[in-house]
Amino acid sequence: MYIAKVLFTLAIIAYAVVHVVKADDTIETKKDDEMQYHIEQEIIEGQSEDSYRYANMDGTRRVIILQGRAKTIRYDDEAKKIGHLNADLIIFLYDIRENKRIVTIANGNVDFNKYNIYITSERAKIYYETSIAKFAGKVVVKHENAYSYMKELDELHTPHFTYNEYEDKLFASGGVKFKIHVEKITASPAGDSHDN
Repeated sequence: MYIAKVLFTLAIIAYAVVHVVKADDTIETKKDDEMQYHIEQEIIEGQSEDSYRYANMDGTRRVIILQGRAKTIRYDDEAKKIGHLNADLIIFLYDIRENKRIVTIANGNVDFNKYNIYITSERAKIYYETSIAKFAGKVVVKHENAYSYMKELDELHTPHFTYNEYEDKLFASGGVKFKIHVEKITASPAGDSHDN
């Protein structure tokens, strides 16, 4: 049993290293002189069935792995809930020298929320330098329509989805299906009332 657990742990580490090292998806970014970034301080609370923490040999990177019904809740520096990330497996990669997150990878039954956007998918990568989150595999996005009085959410189904958290931009590709709520405004002559 002990050998099986050690082998399983090594497999998880190998998975983390392969997916973190190869997390080089092409991301369109602007040069620093074109864009100003606001660094948010966040507090993350979480739980999972198993948890592993490793640092590389030169002490520059740290990997935290949450496995088995992993759940995290994100709070801002004033302890207000920002959102959550839940998945079968969540991997956090940190730069120890600069004390910052580089990327978070989630795999299996991904459930993500930040403010008014809710996303489920099979896989996700969240890049903190650019505030870009990429989702893949049966992605369903539900978004509160800020301009609608209706309580229903706009909905989008796609195999690939990119969300720029900082700029609140959404991009879907690969066969998109959607449902949005649109309001129709009609003009009537002055003095007419539709409240009769």
